[in-house]
Amino acid sequence: MPGGWTLTIEFESWIGVDDNVLRTLAADGRTAINAYRDPDTDTATIAHDSAILGWLECPAATSAALLAA
Repeated sequence: MPGGWTLTIEFESWIGVDDNVLRTLAADGRTAINAYRDPDTDTATIAHDSAILGWLECPAATSAALLAA
C-alpha cells in the first residue's frame, strides 16, 4: 500500500491474536494492531517495533451498547 503500509486481514483463525505474531508484524519500526471479538469480549492490541505497547479489553455487551448509542 502507499506510504509503506501493509494491511493483513485474517478470517476464521486466531493466529493473529498471538503476541509473537503481532511482534513479528511490528518488526523493524512498523506498527501492528489486532482486533477481535469472541462471544464475550472485544479485544484490541497494539505493537510497535516488535514490542507490545498495550491492549484494550471490553465486555462484548458493553461495546455493543456503546455502538448502539
